[in-house]
Amino acid sequence: MGDYMVVPAKLVKLLKELNLDEREALWKLPQNGQLIIKHFALERVAAHLNIEFDLPTIIESSAKDRICILIVEGKLGDKRAWSVGEAAPYNIDKGKHQQPYPYAMSEKRAKDRCILKLIDLHGEVYSEDEVNEDPVPMPKPAEDNIIKELNKLTSETQLMTWFKNNQEMLNKMQQSDNERYKKIDLKFGDQLVEARKIGGQHG
Repeated sequence: MGDYMVVPAKLVKLLKELNLDEREALWKLPQNGQLIIKHFALERVAAHLNIEFDLPTIIESSAKDRICILIVEGKLGDKRAWSVGEAAPYNIDKGKHQQPYPYAMSEKRAKDRCILKLIDLHGEVYSEDEVNEDPVPMPKPAEDNIIKELNKLTSETQLMTWFKNNQEMLNKMQQSDNERYKKIDLKFGDQLVEARKIGGQHG
């Protein structure tokens, strides 16, 4: 299915409520395709849902050594969650570039994890400040790649084989992004009608 990646339904809903495009708010790790959400998007989610944070508890701090480890606790309604934010040269520097703001990085990591826990996405999605990688743009809208694939299928047998092999993906797409699913479903139906016409003409 090329670059298609299923975004959790609850995240799709939140991004739509915030008028954020998925390719603007998300990216993925190139080595394993893990879904990453940008910090600014999580901040908007927190503001949108009225998530509140207590003052952090600092566990370790050294401005000289660029180390900050702290605990942050967040609240969403009656639900509470806490997380550790850890920033030190070994997990914030990239090659020769030294991260000059370890305290801010530690805070962002702790808050981002709290937000993901409070919206029940921790473990499915990671914040960009948790990974020491450069962003990789999200692929173009999935339907472009899938429709291109469907355009290559000219017989009913090919189309039905494709549908059988990708039924699980289509079911997930229908749940997570029904608008995309409808476009794919319409294209599949059109291709199937054309294939049957061609098959009937040769019959």
